[in-house]
Amino acid sequence: MRKLIACVASISALCGSAAAATLSNADRLALQTAMVQHIDRQTVDGLYPWFDVKSGGIDRYSPAKSHPMIIRAGDTFVLCTDFKDKDGAATNVDFYMMRKGVSFEVIRTEIANRAPLETLMNAGKAQPAD
Repeated sequence: MRKLIACVASISALCGSAAAATLSNADRLALQTAMVQHIDRQTVDGLYPWFDVKSGGIDRYSPAKSHPMIIRAGDTFVLCTDFKDKDGAATNVDFYMMRKGVSFEVIRTEIANRAPLETLMNAGKAQPAD
């Protein structure tokens, strides 16, 4: 009986989260495309400049690798990628995006700061869209 209850609870949890976070393949492609276009528009000589508010300086990152997972928080989507810093170390980059017509637009970027996304996920306000 406990196995049956556990099985039903697992299926319910999976179905509930899947229904809440369903994302079409067309939207996935549009999100990835918008992220790449954003990165391309922001790069200067192949590097993504970032103003470091703590030091007051400009850091420059080299785009490296996109992650396939998309996180959804209501109408906002988060796409993650890796950039490389000046020393070649991998750095997490999170792009927060919203729908704009049939496409999507970056509305916030976090570089080397995963805390906001983790806070949303731990509070149950964000979850994988797949």
